[in-house]
Amino acid sequence: MRALVTGGAIRLGHDISLYLAGQGYDVAVHYATSADEARSTVSEIEAMGQKSVSLRADLLDEAQSQLDMTRQEIKRAEVAIAQIKRRIRQTEVLAPFPGIVVERVVQTGEFVNRGAQVARLVDTEHREIRAQAPLSVAG
Repeated sequence: MRALVTGGAIRLGHDISLYLAGQGYDVAVHYATSADEARSTVSEIEAMGQKSVSLRADLLDEAQSQLDMTRQEIKRAEVAIAQIKRRIRQTEVLAPFPGIVVERVVQTGEFVNRGAQVARLVDTEHREIRAQAPLSVAG
């Protein structure tokens, strides 16, 4: 069994490293600035009959890097959302002919898919009446 203990060279991390070694774990002891303490902890673990190694890494730098990248992604998303909102405000729906709205199918601010019906219009310019009548009436 193996374990990695972050901050495993000092204070509580040191105690956890020794506890795990006592439970039969080989322990990798992480440290950022406590190199001497890490070497000492590794020696204690090895004296208990377990394998151990010390690893130096500044996890705060890595976390800060990840945080900075996440902030950049959020800014890009915010810009994209602002562009979409601007396009929506500039969207104009034109009827295919002059007419009046007799039924509104969607509400103001509601999103619709391309090709979806938003209203029912009645053409006010063109009227065509077709009727069938027998020739005797048309006379």
